[in-house]
Amino acid sequence: MVENGSWEMAEEANLRYVRLKIKCNKDGIERFYMFNRNSRMKKLLLDYCRLTSISFLSTRFVINHRAFLIDKTPNQLGLDDNDQIDALIDGNGA
Repeated sequence: MVENGSWEMAEEANLRYVRLKIKCNKDGIERFYMFNRNSRMKKLLLDYCRLTSISFLSTRFVINHRAFLIDKTPNQLGLDDNDQIDALIDGNGA
């Protein structure tokens, strides 16, 4: 049996956080995040680069094939649960 307080906390978490997926074009690996809707995307993207050991400066991030401002929040970008961010790693041309 679930108490009313538990449902309220779950609904509050849904309003406060968004579930996002970041997929790398190089290896196809997907990472899933639960991210605060009012935090800047730069925080998430820097963390992704740190965890995957890739250079932030050599990676482009796009949503639906379009670049976005990393100083925006998920709310400002209109992101919903399960939206995907593509991490495009520049090749060295060799």
